[in-house]
Amino acid sequence: MGVAETALAAGFSSFIDKYNPEREKLWIVERFGKIVGSVAIVEKSKKIAQLRWLLVEPEARGLGLGHRLVQEAVAFSSEKRYRQIVLWSVKCLHKARRLYKEAGFELIKVKRNNSWGSDLVEEYWSKELY
Repeated sequence: MGVAETALAAGFSSFIDKYNPEREKLWIVERFGKIVGSVAIVEKSKKIAQLRWLLVEPEARGLGLGHRLVQEAVAFSSEKRYRQIVLWSVKCLHKARRLYKEAGFELIKVKRNNSWGSDLVEEYWSKELY
């Protein structure tokens, strides 16, 4: 397993261990019996939610699933009275960046990082809810 996969597995394991159904949620999209998408809201603090694991398989892209997943995550965060949603991404994920912008997220920080085994440009996004 590579560095990115290890970090993803550790984050997901932590989510499962500390899962709070009153404040957190994971959405899974299935199409023809196969998982093709996901997103989660994780409680970063009482006022801040973190959007994580927005994934849409290539064969399911262009169907509006990413847009719908982000909408669901934002609506859930509002319902749970979070004041802000934050997320981490990388610059090369152009379609995800467009989804975040369309959903009202603002790019708040950009940082170069090569600790993932390649030179990536990390992006930190935020959306104020109240």
